[in-house]
Amino acid sequence: MKMASELGYVDPKEVDAAFARSQESLLTCLEQRSTVFDGVSGTFSVFLRLSDEGRVRWGHLESSSLGDRKVEKCILDVFQRTQWPRPDQGDAEVRNKLDFDLPDGVRPPLALTAARFQSTLSPSMAKLASCKGSERGTVEVTAYIDAGGTVLSAGAASKNGKFRGELDCVADTVKALTFPSPGSYPAKISFPID
Repeated sequence: MKMASELGYVDPKEVDAAFARSQESLLTCLEQRSTVFDGVSGTFSVFLRLSDEGRVRWGHLESSSLGDRKVEKCILDVFQRTQWPRPDQGDAEVRNKLDFDLPDGVRPPLALTAARFQSTLSPSMAKLASCKGSERGTVEVTAYIDAGGTVLSAGAASKNGKFRGELDCVADTVKALTFPSPGSYPAKISFPID
């Protein structure tokens, strides 16, 4: 059975095998950031455009609830280095959704709604939106906030594959914000920038 894409064809079993080969390196992305905050976890969806040589021409995370831009960029670097199957009839496109669970023994952050932090987010939205420049599309942001209101880490993703440095700008701008205390334990929030 082959999976068709816009331009070429690629065997889904071979694609699954390539994703499986990347698992150890993907976990290393998380482990490298655990010294900053060991609560990073979540789901991400990746889009990759494969060349006829089995290499990634370009790719991006269409969605991510990981909340750490460095981890998100590391994931894309892993996929860039992965050897993919060679598509038939030119380039091919693949998508996948993957999860990173919390390590055993790590307490999950509090899951809070962004509405609780509107006093910080509302006045910051114009600056966050300016990070997108002239590109259109919604950017989904996830951030971890410590008990003192400092942002431990922030991530950003969009279905618009043209965003690159713009997502870094969004994450850096969120990291510079100070939020009201979420309580006695770190919290995780997600919100869109339209």
